[in-house]
Amino acid sequence: MTKIITEFENDAYFVRSFIPLESSDVIIVSFSGVAAPEQHNGSFFGAPLAESLKIPFVGMIARASNYYLGDGIDDAIFAAWEIIERVRAKAQHPLTIIGYGVSMGGYAAIKHARLLGLDAVIALAPIFSNDPEESSYKDIDLNAFKESMKGMAPKNAEVTAPCYLFYDPYNAYDKTAMEDYCKELPRVTPIPVPYASHLVGLTLKGSRNFQAILRTIMEEGDFKPLVRRIRFESVENIFNFLCDCSHKNIKLLLPALNTHRAYMTGARERFLTSGRTALSSASRLLEKNLYNEAVALFRMIRESVFDAPSFTKLLAWTGEFICYDPFEGAFHQTSWYRLGRKNLVVIKDEKLFSLTAIGLERLDFTLEKRGNGYLIVTSDGQFVSARPEGTILLVPWGDHWETFLPYDQIPTQQHQSAEQRVALPVD
Repeated sequence: MTKIITEFENDAYFVRSFIPLESSDVIIVSFSGVAAPEQHNGSFFGAPLAESLKIPFVGMIARASNYYLGDGIDDAIFAAWEIIERVRAKAQHPLTIIGYGVSMGGYAAIKHARLLGLDAVIALAPIFSNDPEESSYKDIDLNAFKESMKGMAPKNAEVTAPCYLFYDPYNAYDKTAMEDYCKELPRVTPIPVPYASHLVGLTLKGSRNFQAILRTIMEEGDFKPLVRRIRFESVENIFNFLCDCSHKNIKLLLPALNTHRAYMTGARERFLTSGRTALSSASRLLEKNLYNEAVALFRMIRESVFDAPSFTKLLAWTGEFICYDPFEGAFHQTSWYRLGRKNLVVIKDEKLFSLTAIGLERLDFTLEKRGNGYLIVTSDGQFVSARPEGTILLVPWGDHWETFLPYDQIPTQQHQSAEQRVALPVD
């Protein structure tokens, strides 16, 4: 059985290999990204693909975020080249060497294309440069720049292979990096993957997709239908689209959740059940005065709950309701709408109450109107603040996290049937 072997290491790099017994006419040289798990787990970027497809891989792993520059990189490249030559000696046809990397690793695959003798590069959201004098990105992180990165951008003489750069055109940083690459290097082919985020590899993951990408490169084919098919089937891509709707165009969220693709890929279920994205989306709908849509989303999140008469409750920006513990004398957030042993906080006649089993108990706090919602103010002028981790704190200011939206139970229409669902946009 073929195993992953660490063939070389120094203070800055590991070089690992996966070389099946069978001969191959293709070898992949992969570069891991920033803070990669491969620094500690004995593996390399793309190892599952190597094991699934039985393709020879050389894995380059940087011990730190050094962008494969500086001391030690020449020795690591030489070690990788020796492994490539062993595979070449067994190949029955001319060996094709493909570079493969993500983010920092995508940059390195492009940067060292000539030294490694690469025939093509697959770069996923590659960094262009951390040097502010080279990068066109206006909000570049100056803390990421070190003197060793001065003039780090790949030069035309270093890139002797065609480079296929996969990126999200709606990610400003990656879009700018792609534009910089296209200006500087003539052999770059930009391949947009909308709503993939910087982690574009999560949308493209899988041995079937990787084989299709390799085949398209070898045949010099068109990537558009391939990317369209991958996106159509990708739970990650559709989930990212739903998150994008939540933050940028909340009115699109419910129609998108009810699409066939959202159902069939599992992206809808993931959105409704993972993290607090769905909960905070319901809060944003209320903030936009989209009450029916907010109630419909609540029903999706907790489908087992039925409509019933209710007091006006207060909803935090996190999407959770506010409750009160009379024994602690403190506010809390619900946990996925469950109260535990606390009382629900409600409004009646512009006053704040705790809803007990036998009736309403007045709470000694002041309500201040703020836009569509309220601020809850203590007697000493502090503001009740909902924190993203689900707690409540008292703070000396009143802003977005301190604004609570009134929520009244509103009967809603039944969800759309499968026949009524519409297609998600593809761009």
